[in-house]
Amino acid sequence: FFFRQEKMGAVAAVVASPLLLLVSGLSGAVLENRVGRLAGWLGTVAVHTAVLQERLALLPTLPETGGLLLAMLAMAGAHAAALYLGSRFHVIGLTGGVACGKSSVSRYLKERGLAVIDADVIAHDVARPGRPTHRKLVEIFGREILLANGELDRKKLRAIVFDDAALRRKLNQATHMAIFQEIMMGIFRAQYKEGHRVVFLDAPLLFETKMHILCKQVAVVSCEEEEQLARLCGRDGCPRDQALRMIHAQMPLRDKCRRADFVLDNNGTLDELHSEVDALLGRLGL
Repeated sequence: FFFRQEKMGAVAAVVASPLLLLVSGLSGAVLENRVGRLAGWLGTVAVHTAVLQERLALLPTLPETGGLLLAMLAMAGAHAAALYLGSRFHVIGLTGGVACGKSSVSRYLKERGLAVIDADVIAHDVARPGRPTHRKLVEIFGREILLANGELDRKKLRAIVFDDAALRRKLNQATHMAIFQEIMMGIFRAQYKEGHRVVFLDAPLLFETKMHILCKQVAVVSCEEEEQLARLCGRDGCPRDQALRMIHAQMPLRDKCRRADFVLDNNGTLDELHSEVDALLGRLGL
């Protein structure tokens, strides 16, 4: 009905989404039974509605500036309630510095059968040709950021925004809300449809984009700067000065570690890193 009514329907969906999210999240946190799971499904419907708004480009400015921001806050409130009410459902944030080994941890968690939502994968998906985010990026940066097949030339886009804070802000404004929507949908799907007690949110900019508010706890993958440099220069063939700029463009790793609940040391071998992850999972009861 909402989408047959187009603009009025989009407005109604924007108003309804955060309310449904709040009610379903709080109900699921308190009840944790069939009623709670039903409430979770209502929340999933609300998030699907928000995502469809973005995909169909209905009232694109209103969701970005109003309703979907409230939906994000409602989701954070639901998880905060789950934390304080002792819910068995929660989200663990996973982040770290460039070339610290976060992707290796994420892969190992998936091998162990755990639910992992990858913000980088979502960021690629929301910017595929035909999506509203793709159109916004072309409007902002021009068609020179496109490959011959219409996909984004991400290497060129990174180079354009790397030294320009104003352009980075425009990039973030064009992408972050769509990414938030998909992350929220993934969390609800993993918890209420697939039945995962714990969901890991893999996000390199977890703190910078405030996504840590969705998480009960945060784990940071860390290593020494010389190790980061060795990996960047060896893996990507980066000149040392460019690798240093990439490292220093991010939030300092020591600040991330200070804000973390768990720090995974990745200065050793892959097996040693897996042992660190096993120890973390033991502490989480997984």
